[in-house]
Amino acid sequence: MKRKYSVAFDFDGTLCENKFPQIGEPKEDMLKLLQIFYENDWDIIIWSCRSGEYKDEMEKWLYENAIPFNFINKNPNTYFQNDSRKIYADLYIDDKGLLTWSVESAIKVFGFSRVFKDLVKEFKDKRVFEN
Repeated sequence: MKRKYSVAFDFDGTLCENKFPQIGEPKEDMLKLLQIFYENDWDIIIWSCRSGEYKDEMEKWLYENAIPFNFINKNPNTYFQNDSRKIYADLYIDDKGLLTWSVESAIKVFGFSRVFKDLVKEFKDKRVFEN
């Protein structure tokens, strides 16, 4: 059986503008990137420091905006067999990360389908994280 890959997307500052404790405007480029990973059968982990009512508001926002995900702050069952707080993923996408991704870079690394390559035409040379 082929192993399923996972990608962890940070929430505040990555999928939406960072306005914590409120939820900022959606970052459409990142949401399109998330959708492409989802369509290519990756597990989507929403990775956030939000908890309690703030986590509930985030989850509601994800559903209201039809953003696909498999887990929130949890590991895919296929990797850790415990309740580890450390999120395991093959790729982490976070606005605070050392390496930021352009859509074109992601294609080179992951070799996604034509749908992904068509998206590059739309975002040619555009950085995913812009100030």
